[in-house]
Amino acid sequence: MIGELSEDLIMTGDEVDVENLFSDDGGEEKTQVTPPAPKEKEEKEIEKTTEEEEISPDDLFDNPESVGSGKDNQEEEEDTQSEKDKGTSPKTNFYSSIASALKEEGIFPDLDDATLSGIKTPEDFAEAVEKTVQARLDERQKRIDAALQADVEPDEVRRYEQTLANLDSIKEEYITDETEKGERLRKNLIYQDFRNRGYSEARAKREVEKSFNAGTDIEDAKEALESNREYFSTQYQDLIKEAQEEAKEGQRKIKEEAAQLKKSMLDDKEVFTGITLDKTTRQKAFENITKPVFKTEDGEYLTAI
Repeated sequence: MIGELSEDLIMTGDEVDVENLFSDDGGEEKTQVTPPAPKEKEEKEIEKTTEEEEISPDDLFDNPESVGSGKDNQEEEEDTQSEKDKGTSPKTNFYSSIASALKEEGIFPDLDDATLSGIKTPEDFAEAVEKTVQARLDERQKRIDAALQADVEPDEVRRYEQTLANLDSIKEEYITDETEKGERLRKNLIYQDFRNRGYSEARAKREVEKSFNAGTDIEDAKEALESNREYFSTQYQDLIKEAQEEAKEGQRKIKEEAAQLKKSMLDDKEVFTGITLDKTTRQKAFENITKPVFKTEDGEYLTAI
């Protein structure tokens, strides 16, 4: 008869110590409380947490449930006209020149000439920096960045990252080990696989017992490991995708509301019933409501109002 399985079988937030997974004394459990922080700090905390903590085979899972000048005026006019024809100016060329210089220094190695020549505004430059940063991230870091940028809760990101890290750390010899820890590991892998498929707790335990009684627990656990990896990876990607879609919809609504507000304030002389305002005053009021003038420590932009 199989011993009672732990009730906390889905994503714990602790990581497998692969070197001492089956040692007799085990590892001391650690709990880390992370205060609210900007996305960059949150990402670093998630990476640190998922790399340093220890777990036992019983703690694989927990509930899942970022110029030149002309010689005379005529030449200057011709140069100016030429720049207008090309859609550029000395000011916009500044950003492209800086980006090109940074590429020569090896800071922007992944940007091609077409991309460099297209950098004409501060926004273009910022986008180039973001592309460079993204190119240097590994898949795990990109995944964390995408999740945080989509406003997925940091604790939820941490749980998924920890679970995937735990599963990736399991080697074949851990599954085939005949010690008590090896047995518990196989039980938890098989049990979680059946729970992921929608089986009840009792039914999943019976399936685990069947596997051990039939002597197929090692092969079943190997298959369950791959199945668990696929399940949690898919759940995580779906979570990020859903959050990104919600973020896009939120931005669309904000732009729509901003356009309506601008139209009502700039086109209607009576912004407030019975009070007539001139265009300059209405423009100033609109800017006070919509133009960011301050940035908090958390990266949030605030308007004058």
